[in-house]
Amino acid sequence: RRSIRYKAMLRLLSLTLLAIAAAVIVNLALLTLVARPLNTLATTVKQVADGQFGIQVGRFTSRELQQLANAVNSMSSELAEVEERRIQQMTKAREIQEHLLPGEANIPGMSVDVIFSPTEDVGGDYYDFIELPGGSWLICIADVTGHGVPAAMEAAILKTILLQAVEHCVSPSDILTFINHRFEKISLPEYFASMFIARWQPSSKRFEYASAGHEPGFLLDPNQHNVQELTATGLFLGIDPSDTWDTESFHVLNGSRLLLVTDGASQMCNEDNQMFGLTRLRQLFVDSSGNSSDRVVGRIHEELQVYSHSQAVDDD
Repeated sequence: RRSIRYKAMLRLLSLTLLAIAAAVIVNLALLTLVARPLNTLATTVKQVADGQFGIQVGRFTSRELQQLANAVNSMSSELAEVEERRIQQMTKAREIQEHLLPGEANIPGMSVDVIFSPTEDVGGDYYDFIELPGGSWLICIADVTGHGVPAAMEAAILKTILLQAVEHCVSPSDILTFINHRFEKISLPEYFASMFIARWQPSSKRFEYASAGHEPGFLLDPNQHNVQELTATGLFLGIDPSDTWDTESFHVLNGSRLLLVTDGASQMCNEDNQMFGLTRLRQLFVDSSGNSSDRVVGRIHEELQVYSHSQAVDDD
């Protein structure tokens, strides 16, 4: 009996050791043949999802896994080709939008500096300087709802209608009325725009403006003591074709400064989701007014970048 029990125990121990060895071998085989390749495939798919288009997976010994790898490689290559075409198209769209914007503005009696920074390749913010009959100049800044390609297309529509408007009228309020009547018919119902239109007459130093719901402008006198706020004189464009706007008019003293922005500046948020705000923007404008106009604009841009801590900007 002892001999039988002893032999039975040895046999049981041998079978247990064999089972453990077999389990280890199977696990190693699965790790080599399945787990590691699957982990490689999963990592590659995640890299593609993160935008690393074109990345490829190496070869596997398993036919089934190699078929899966080939499918992943094909998907990655096709996405890379699509992304390359998208980049080319968006680059061309950016060039077209930049072509719609004015070049260097040589406006008599006025120096102009601009920063245009769309949040995507193209944007819905728009500005323009147009010489009018009689030696006066039109100054325009506008902001279409949204951003990206749809907003850029709406901004291009605004540019086209504005060029048509200045052939028929010169008063800022009349120009806004002309634009609104046509923009409301052409644009999609969910799109509207704010626009600040000013007419500058260098000979008489007369400045008149009308604002369709746009961000207030700030006019600083030469002594840097008084800041006049140029507020909206009516509603947004594209809401009601019968809307009208009032024109405000005044004389500008030599050495005055004018700051015009879109809401992408005043509504720039920090990491706590707090807006930069018009009050802070106004004070920054006053504090930096002793510098040249290009340095004033540069400082405002730098302060906005610092305030946002270089976070992703969601507005033009």
